Amino acid sequence: MVMRIVALAAAALALTTSWAQAQEAKVGVNLPYTGIGAEFAQLVDRGMELYLKLNADKVRPYKITLVKRDVKDPGGANAKIAVQELLTQDNVDILAGWIYSR
Repeated sequence: MVMRIVALAAAALALTTSWAQAQEAKVGVNLPYTGIGAEFAQLVDRGMELYLKLNADKVRPYKITLVKRDVKDPGGANAKIAVQELLTQDNVDILAGWIYSR
């Protein structure tokens, strides 16, 4: 009886673990990849990619996907459009990269 309970618990844990490994978290990255802030945006982008590469065990069991949008200029209108696209079209879970926010 005890072995049966342990086996059921192990099976439930295995199913839960396999389901958790399949979870994906989309991070919307809102940076000026072109224009005056392009160099800074590239540095931020490389930093995020490097962190995910070096700390893969810390974000486990999630698969982190960076969805990038170009803000282009510091006017603010392009940033608003980029964020709206990330939220509505790409269905991101988290937003990052607020350089031209007001």
